[in-house]
Amino acid sequence: MRITSIFVLGALALTGAATPASNNPGHALFGRACSANGCQCVKGLTQGVYCGNCVVGAGTYAIKTKRVKNHVYECNPNGGCCDYGVANDCGTTRARCRMGSPI
Repeated sequence: MRITSIFVLGALALTGAATPASNNPGHALFGRACSANGCQCVKGLTQGVYCGNCVVGAGTYAIKTKRVKNHVYECNPNGGCCDYGVANDCGTTRARCRMGSPI
């Protein structure tokens, strides 16, 4: 069982399946847990990763509740949210947004 788990994790790491598409080390989320901390995203967003300072329209942040500008979140179209924690691009003008633009 242990060898199978190691093989699967190695394959995921090699294919990039567990990490965002960016080559920026600050974007890597591999190995991080996404905590359901009561945060909520704007409903209707495309499933994806959004920084706390990501604006998705007319001054509306992607994260509606429990938003921390330098944290990165996973949002789903129903408004579901979990928090990966601090990311070095979040809170800056290089912040990642699945759609919309950073501040």
